[in-house]
Amino acid sequence: MRLINVQTYRLEEFLNEKVPPYAILSHTWGSDQDEVSFRDITERSAKRASANHWPIKFEGCCEQAAKDDLEYVWIDTCCIDKSNSVELGEAINSMFRWYREAKTCYAYLSDVTDESVEANPHMVSGFSGSRWFKRGWTLQELLAPRNVQFYNSTWTFLGSKTDMKILRLIEKETGIPRLFLRGEALPNASIAQRMSWGSGRTTKRKEDIAYCLLGIFDVMMPMIYGEGDRAFIRLQEELIKRSRDASVFAWGLPSETSAPVHFEDITSAGIFATSPADFANSSHIISQNREIKSRATFVVDGGCVRSEIPLYTDPAGQLFGLLNCGLRSNNSGSKVVGIPLVKDLFGEYIRPGGHYSQLFPVSEVTTVSQIYIKTERDQKTTTASIYSNCFEIENLSEPGLKLIEVEPQDCWREKESLIVTSNHRPGSNLQQYWLRFRPEDEGSTDFIVLLELQIPGSQAKAQCHIMTSSEFTPLKDLIQYSSNMRPTAFGHNVARGNSRSIYVTIDQDTTAGKCMFVVKVAETTMLPTITVDATFELELQAAKYDRERTAKEKNKLYLEIEKFNQQRGTAYTLESVGKRLAEIREEQIQLEAIQKWRTELSKKELSIERKFDDFERMALAKNYDPVWIAEISTAKGELVTRSTLTGHSEPFSNVAFSPDGRVLATASLDKTVKLWEVATGGLRSTLTGHSQPVLNVAFSPDGRVLASASYDKTVKLWEMATGGLRSTLTGHSEPFSNVAFSPDSRVLASASLDKTVKLWEVATGGLHSTLTGHCEPVLNVAFSPDGRVLASASLETVKLWEVATGGLRRTLTGHSEPVLNVAFSPDGRVLASASYDKTVKLWEVATGGLRSG
Repeated sequence: MRLINVQTYRLEEFLNEKVPPYAILSHTWGSDQDEVSFRDITERSAKRASANHWPIKFEGCCEQAAKDDLEYVWIDTCCIDKSNSVELGEAINSMFRWYREAKTCYAYLSDVTDESVEANPHMVSGFSGSRWFKRGWTLQELLAPRNVQFYNSTWTFLGSKTDMKILRLIEKETGIPRLFLRGEALPNASIAQRMSWGSGRTTKRKEDIAYCLLGIFDVMMPMIYGEGDRAFIRLQEELIKRSRDASVFAWGLPSETSAPVHFEDITSAGIFATSPADFANSSHIISQNREIKSRATFVVDGGCVRSEIPLYTDPAGQLFGLLNCGLRSNNSGSKVVGIPLVKDLFGEYIRPGGHYSQLFPVSEVTTVSQIYIKTERDQKTTTASIYSNCFEIENLSEPGLKLIEVEPQDCWREKESLIVTSNHRPGSNLQQYWLRFRPEDEGSTDFIVLLELQIPGSQAKAQCHIMTSSEFTPLKDLIQYSSNMRPTAFGHNVARGNSRSIYVTIDQDTTAGKCMFVVKVAETTMLPTITVDATFELELQAAKYDRERTAKEKNKLYLEIEKFNQQRGTAYTLESVGKRLAEIREEQIQLEAIQKWRTELSKKELSIERKFDDFERMALAKNYDPVWIAEISTAKGELVTRSTLTGHSEPFSNVAFSPDGRVLATASLDKTVKLWEVATGGLRSTLTGHSQPVLNVAFSPDGRVLASASYDKTVKLWEMATGGLRSTLTGHSEPFSNVAFSPDSRVLASASLDKTVKLWEVATGGLHSTLTGHCEPVLNVAFSPDGRVLASASLETVKLWEVATGGLRRTLTGHSEPVLNVAFSPDGRVLASASYDKTVKLWEVATGGLRSG
């Protein structure tokens, strides 16, 4: 085993018993310039030596190993001489063990730029979307090591395989249960489960999709590049030699959205899967379901796999071989996997292409039989050898008449003009096949032929019927409602259309135990005694059905009215319901008028309260004391005093209500903040700690924190629940002019006369960023409703900032005097700025343009 010395970047070779501790790299191959080859590191080409530069993948791996106190690393690109086929084969067979025995494995995700799972909410898509999770070779590199550490493209640590968040992401992306990600022995998962883990992965060379799974199945076999799909078949042959786990054949199960696939010829898909993709829906299949009493041994014998397994024929006549694997037992009972089979003329079986494996209850298990299933693919078996009976349609070239539709569609073999049948179909022994013929005459009616096959015992009997139909009547509708048609609609062999009569007959031809019914459809001069119109019959049935359904609905309506009366103690009838609805509508109109009046009155009250707020601010500006809390008298609509708040020894500078309106905070020049109960006017608490007058107060939107800004150049954050000091924010060189919380209460913005704005983390009190760029004192700040943008107002300018990065988005100019206030519209699209120049300007936030009008 060769290892790279992380100090000298040279290869050193060790025997197994003398291998030192080492780190191992897991990655996806990039371009040649991003990889270091065996030749590069052994010859140390002049180009690399002179540049003294190695790719970040190689250099970062060595540096990380050195940080982890490891002297050696193993990297597949340069530790294996791939020009030596013997060495390459030995390395591939040993690779799982090398990864398992490594001290640590570095998973380098070259296409991930995120730096943390926790800090970046988009990390889920960045990490999970890495191509590392889609490559075949990285599967064993994920499972073999106990310690896997993930790094991004710049070698920033993202987390380890055992971190719960990383573990959940890997489990969701790969479908591998976390039990096995944590180191559970892989043989405890069935072959089908392990194959499913590789179902969504790809490799550059077709053979590698098999070779990359060798370690996961603890199999060793020679590498034969050029054999293509044969490599994966060889892997499965090795598995059945080593294990009695029948789930190796449990591939081809359908998904919930799988649609049935049908082929005109039965084609052998072979007993073995072509790739792990065939096991995509087998992740839930476990091996050794003890409820099947079979020996479940499989032996490759003369181009077949020989085994003794139970056979089961489903109601549709499809044969299945039941495997000793399936779903875990639950309340609904155990289920086993059945693989589709078809018996050929020589007594051997093929697994037909286009047919899904299915799950069957254990109760369907019958006697065990020894069978031979062919391993070879693409062996076609003729239709006649598969089906016991069939209809051959003659005269398809009849002038002026064309066969346009056959139901069931999967029974029609157009090239051979055959309708194939089965001795086993769901329901009764009667099988029906419908054909639609259309005359070439414009406006003519279609002819519908019904073929019926009766199999009361070993001998089949057939009969035919014919009728006309509108070309717009769907054949599937006729089939669906045919059982409800009048008996007189059947038993006719001649029908008359607009311009011709058509007759249908059946002749029986029995050859080699097979029964073929020859159907002849041709024009005749004979006039029928009656022509059945299938469209009429269908419309008649629809009318009968509508009448019956309407009667049932009316009965349900009577029951619903009776239930309504019982629940509410009323006595409504069908006739009185309409009258009551009219009364309810009249009441609704009156109530809506009252509600409209109430809304208008509320708006009027709000307008008056805002005027009173203006009076309070004017009084404050003139150093009037105390503060008056006013309200509208609901009785007279007059402005009355609710309560008078006294207690400050100096004039007020600012007030703020809590978001729920229960608490009022007052800031004063006496260096204190007082909290008042709005409902009673009582003093709740006094917050002390500032050394200079308090200029501004603001509540966080969640009401949990109060911010107070002082002339002492600090902002203090207070816990509303306790009144205790949470943190003191320092950093401005001049007093504050304004503070504002972000909508999510996580960030506080402070505006200062020192011409800067600072953003603070409310949770920690730490400084998030400092926004510089104003040439004059900043007078006001405001967050956009989504919290992504901050507006700051200064002399004659407004600046918009990106909160996440602290970057300047744009500067808005246009005022001729200082801008005193800024505010965002509720949808965040418009910003209003109020200036001492006696104007308010409206700005488009997206473009920074001034709104017209």
